This record gives sequence, C-alpha cells and structure tokens, in this order.
Amino acid sequence: MTAVNIPDMVKMIRAHGLVPVPVDISDETLGPSTEDFKNAFTDKTKLVLVSFIYGAKFEAEELFKFAHSRGCLVFEDQAESFTDVKDNGSPSADFTMFSFGTIKPFTALGGAITIVRNQEVIFRKAKDIVSNYPMMSQSFYFTKILKNMPVAFCLNTPWINSFFRPILYKLNFDYKTRFVSMVRGF
Repeated sequence: MTAVNIPDMVKMIRAHGLVPVPVDISDETLGPSTEDFKNAFTDKTKLVLVSFIYGAKFEAEELFKFAHSRGCLVFEDQAESFTDVKDNGSPSADFTMFSFGTIKPFTALGGAITIVRNQEVIFRKAKDIVSNYPMMSQSFYFTKILKNMPVAFCLNTPWINSFFRPILYKLNFDYKTRFVSMVRGF
C-alpha cells in the first residue's frame, strides 16, 4: 500500500489477516515509483492499495498492470481525489473507492461509493452485506448537518480563523484536535 494513508486503512487491512507493506511515495507525484512498487512485491503479495492523496492524480496504469500480472487484486483509494461525477477511477483497478465524509473536498457529510470491476463473487457478497446496513434517518443526517456545518464554516473562513485562533491559543484550547474530531467520520 502507498505509505501515506489514514490509520484506519491499515487497521482494516490487518483486520483481514493481511500485513500491510508501505511503499514510499515521491514528493513530486505523491505516488510510488514503479521501481519501489515492484521491489515491495513478494510471493505473499495478495493485493495492492494505491491511494491518491491530497487531490493528486498520478499515472498508475503501469503499477496496476504489474500487480495484475502477479495475480493481485488492485484497490485504488480516490477518497481525496474525486473530481466530478464522471470520475470513475481507473478501468484497470478491480476496486475504486470514493469517500464523501465531512473532511473530504467533495463532502456529502458521509457515505462512500465503491466501483467493483470484474469481481462478480466479491460484488455479490459486498452487496449482501451492505443490504443489511441500517439506513441513515433524515433526522440523523439533519443533526449531522447542524453539528458539522458551523464548525466547517468557521475552520474555513480566514477572518474567523485569524480572530479566534490566537484567543484559543492563549486559553490553551486545542481547537484543532477538538474541532477536527467533531467533523471526522471515524
């Protein structure tokens, strides 16, 4: 997996009995070099997770082709690089994941989409699991909007930020930890 990721992705991988192997990323592309990617492979490699972080898009087709040639599944995490409704990720990836949590550039205050390609059995199993999830009620979603929008507005409005940040700092109030934890989806 690409070395820069959220801790929950590592936890999910480990929860499935797999061992994540981080592959360093280039500071120019924010993606792994082909050489580093190939060097990380062993005969135990089962799948790869390539994350497109901070909105960066880099050429990953060669990485995906190499992974497929080794019999691996390819997951691409496009949670932070979704650009528009026509963006379906790479057709070479087996799974493309988009997230619309509160802290994402294109937020819906929650939810996600996973595009599954050429994996009918996995698709059916996932669909069965998701069909048993409870639906979010409108009142729950409305409460989420009321809770998150003022925080997001204040954190993203420069004059509010520049006025209150020094005051909160002098009061030893860790506003980043407090407010960011309020809008996080985990």
